[in-house]
Amino acid sequence: IINRVLQKPVMKKRYHKLILVLPLVGKLSRGMNTARFARTLSILTSSAVPLLESMRIASEVLENLQIRAAVNTAAGFVKEGSSLRASLEQTKVFPPMMMHMIASGERSGELQQMLGRAADNQDRQFESLVGVSLKVFEPILIVTMATVVLFIVLAILQPIMALNSMVNI
Repeated sequence: IINRVLQKPVMKKRYHKLILVLPLVGKLSRGMNTARFARTLSILTSSAVPLLESMRIASEVLENLQIRAAVNTAAGFVKEGSSLRASLEQTKVFPPMMMHMIASGERSGELQQMLGRAADNQDRQFESLVGVSLKVFEPILIVTMATVVLFIVLAILQPIMALNSMVNI
């Protein structure tokens, strides 16, 4: 049912918007998508693809439709003459550190290298967030599994104890 509902573009966009709002999942999704965008944009600009075309192509690799729409909006601002940093900053999707690195790359003329570094930075943050999330999830999983095992053991021992009390009478 969920797959059928998500095939509708309106529902899929709402779902992706919801994902970005969720506390941990939103941060993970945003980090993964922004890193993917920065890495793709870095590769394309270093291959001498024009910035607008690079942004269009890089937006196509994004999974989240909400972020993709924000990048397309930013591409419109760049087309009107705004800087890449100012355009991406207006979307409020990209992290401040990434914006700072992009601004530095634009000023120094080494946008490709700074986009690559920004992507590396986002990847490191993503990996550390996943690592912390797994460290927190692990004890919860252990307690849950212990509860399930306890329930199974009690379900097996209860009839045995009932039979034992009937035999002792």
